[in-house]
Amino acid sequence: MNQLAKHLGAHLSTTASTKDLDRVMELGADEAVDYTQQDFSDALSGFDVVVDYLGGKNLDKSLAVLTPGGLAISMVGPPDPSFAAQLGKPVLKPVMALVSRKVRAKAKKHGVRYAFLFVQGNGDQGLSQGRFCI
Repeated sequence: MNQLAKHLGAHLSTTASTKDLDRVMELGADEAVDYTQQDFSDALSGFDVVVDYLGGKNLDKSLAVLTPGGLAISMVGPPDPSFAAQLGKPVLKPVMALVSRKVRAKAKKHGVRYAFLFVQGNGDQGLSQGRFCI
């Protein structure tokens, strides 16, 4: 994902442990925060898109580093109503809305958006240019 974001022209920030900092920079990160030494939400801000792979408190912090109107994409957070459409099961939309209501409310409070992303191997999902925190 990092190399794809860089290829699309994004400014890329990420987190890594001390031992992996050099590696993520070699892979194209513009900046890296050592999560064993510092909380990324204290070190980073102003992102258009954040991709969250951990969920929970990490997802809450991801919402806080976005610019107004920014987008937090979670690979592990609660599925949002649009996921029901992605599954081709519109009947599940109210269930997905209920499951994701807390995180969507937090996103709204921050003036940002939340989306759940279920990655499929069909090549139809993509990214546009912007500033990414992965």
